[in-house]
Amino acid sequence: MRVGVFGYDLKFIRPIVGELETNHSVVVRTVESGSLHAFPIEAVSDLVSWADVIVCEFFGPYAERLTSMTRPDQPVMVRLHRFELHRGFADAVEPGLVSRVVCVNDFYASALAARSAFPMSAITVIPNAIDTDAFDRPKDQAASLTVGFLGASSQRKRLDLALDVIEEVRGDVPDAVLSIKSEHPENLKWVMDDPAERAYFEAVRPRLDEASAAGAVLWNPHGSDVAEWFQSVGFTLSTSDDESFHMAPAEGMASGTVPVVRHWPGAETVYDDRWLYDETSEAADVIARFMTRIEVREEASTEARAQCERFALPTVGSQWYRTLVELVSGAGAGP
Repeated sequence: MRVGVFGYDLKFIRPIVGELETNHSVVVRTVESGSLHAFPIEAVSDLVSWADVIVCEFFGPYAERLTSMTRPDQPVMVRLHRFELHRGFADAVEPGLVSRVVCVNDFYASALAARSAFPMSAITVIPNAIDTDAFDRPKDQAASLTVGFLGASSQRKRLDLALDVIEEVRGDVPDAVLSIKSEHPENLKWVMDDPAERAYFEAVRPRLDEASAAGAVLWNPHGSDVAEWFQSVGFTLSTSDDESFHMAPAEGMASGTVPVVRHWPGAETVYDDRWLYDETSEAADVIARFMTRIEVREEASTEARAQCERFALPTVGSQWYRTLVELVSGAGAGP
């Protein structure tokens, strides 16, 4: 089977591509444009001519043009994450040209069906994939008192709430630390050029500086060493306003950290209710209790790691492979 993958950003699908190639005898070619509004016509045309099935990564504005280029007998899968739905890109695409839409959680699958012409019969839920083996590493001694916060470059991630949580935790556990791993917002042009984003971080910066000076916060630069960073983290905090999946808690679970996830819309379709909270005080209480009760923390860590297996690359890769086979065989045609 020859699968052609096109998208502006392939970081989330790249591990799945590797799994399909390695363990399912699928031949994959990819074209990554690097920009949401870029469409390299010659490269895409060659991809469409070569492939048995086309995968459009992100339901971006290019989906309309891509689906119009495919052959009548050529299945097309489009994967929707989050922001694409809110920007209405799906409205421009003829549902009859798409064989299957893949969403990463049930909440967004239902939302897509409610807001567009795509019926639930044309939508499949397959979660994002985690390379669980890469994250399964021994913990450092500091992990038991360290709360990890991965990705703080957008207002939507709510760094202010993470600071609220660590402040409350340190009221019970004075040595607790919030370890942030992220590109600093001040170094991101898109953040500095956005008035709302810039104003948000300028408002949060004094609190961040004060907490850092007090030893409550450590800032770690963005990089590819996430698995190594998780070795020093015992809890993964997610305080976002909105996510479709949020890789950070899942990657943390694979490493044995305890996830502490704000109940953003649809979070319950990705993470167990045990890990969800509504108020920062609730999250802080949970973290402080686990920090001071080793046996409870170890039990939660073991359960989190076990639950993460449903996001493991072999599991998710098999789901992708079965769906592709259905489409190529004609058994899983869309609307």
